Amino acid sequence: MKGVETVPILVEEMRAWSREVLGKWVEDEFVVETWADIALNLDLIEDFSRGNARLESIVERIRNGVISRRLEITTEQITPLSARVYSTYRNWPDEVARKGAMLAASIADTHGIGVVAVPKPNIIGEGLMQVLAAGQIGLILTQNNPMMNMGISDENLIGNNPLAICAPGEPPFLFDGSFCAHNRFVYGRLLKDDHGNVSYPPLGGLKGLHMALGMEFLAGALTGGFFGNAPGKPWGEGAVIMAFSSKLFNAEGMQAQTREYLQSFHTYPGHHSFELRKQVLDRGWIEYPQEVYELFCRVSNQSGVSMLNIASVGM
Repeated sequence: MKGVETVPILVEEMRAWSREVLGKWVEDEFVVETWADIALNLDLIEDFSRGNARLESIVERIRNGVISRRLEITTEQITPLSARVYSTYRNWPDEVARKGAMLAASIADTHGIGVVAVPKPNIIGEGLMQVLAAGQIGLILTQNNPMMNMGISDENLIGNNPLAICAPGEPPFLFDGSFCAHNRFVYGRLLKDDHGNVSYPPLGGLKGLHMALGMEFLAGALTGGFFGNAPGKPWGEGAVIMAFSSKLFNAEGMQAQTREYLQSFHTYPGHHSFELRKQVLDRGWIEYPQEVYELFCRVSNQSGVSMLNIASVGM
């Protein structure tokens, strides 16, 4: 990170510190382990804003009763191949998704395919890690807040509806993206309808818009969730996790074929992150921006946890 003042923290120390801090506020070991694991994975690829830097806001929401101290979920087996995992609205969504992915992978291991509906997670790609660990091909379809219309309606009715796809390989393939051309408002790149309402531009024009519309049916109506314009949803925006194992079509060479195919590419979704993660793990420490380290200090004080030690490393 050129031009940015950084503070080196050993990876293992950050792992232990994150778990200790969260353990002061959360009474659920699965949540502590899963949240800390996801956060560290993001820190390793320098996605700091979605990693441990979120701890301060997480602690604040727990203190204010917005987030519970335990994971509250109910699992309903619909058919031998499908299930639904309910949770408190927006309460630990990534941890709930991991539970759903574990269930989908388990069902796929028995029946070849597993389909599980969950509330939409915040970090879509992380929801497929259990599917990858099982050597399976995975897919997450989501549906979220309305932000697009491109003139086919009088108001925004379609979410940017991210999806993620994974396949086993060395490194594995993991794509995570949405149907919106920009993930934030950019001046001069916004669309306005006849009424002056702002809409995000869809990826690929009408083709991307209509693919996002299709996701409303698959991740919303099919799962028992709701469409993008429905407020007051009982369990949040919808998502459906699908896991496919070689047993589905008795294709014993599935994993070998995907690995061999991926070896034909110099880079692909997941490759860069894997290499960056490997580099950081090999050297043993993470270079955190100074402002993120200062956030960690505040969280330590609030939680009664010892400050992180700055690593002595050769720069």
